[in-house]
Amino acid sequence: MYKYGNPDVATKRMIEIGRGIRIRREYPEVPFSWIGTLVNGTMGITIDASSPLKAWVEGFWVETIVRTLPGLGTSISWAELDNLPIRSNEVSVRHEGIRKTTFINQTGPSLIWCAVFPGSHNILNFNGKSVKANIEDGTLGRKNSWVRVTVGSGGTTTVEVPK
Repeated sequence: MYKYGNPDVATKRMIEIGRGIRIRREYPEVPFSWIGTLVNGTMGITIDASSPLKAWVEGFWVETIVRTLPGLGTSISWAELDNLPIRSNEVSVRHEGIRKTTFINQTGPSLIWCAVFPGSHNILNFNGKSVKANIEDGTLGRKNSWVRVTVGSGGTTTVEVPK
């Protein structure tokens, strides 16, 4: 449901599965899938792994880009995930609604973070400064706005949709 732009239904199902008594709940696939959906759906954290050649041609100095797209519905005002391992890094991501995300590169080398927000926005605020946003077609023809920023080791960066 996150993928198809319905985070309220997805959140309701996540809570039902997490709290409810289900057949086969003791199978390890169930909690692993639940955590995967929390990371990829609610927090919208995905990895864009380019080939080394593409990374070199496009000017990336790393092959992996961490993308975030808040999947919070109307019933969740914020969500935070700490100490998430991504290759040799640990990161924290905090979404405040669907308009503000803070990314912390807790440990490891510098990362490229692609902060994505639903909707078509020409400008996003990066650490309080206005920057031109890129606009892409998302799932089912929805528009997403994004910026790509570098977050150094131990660095904290915030990107938000201007009011």
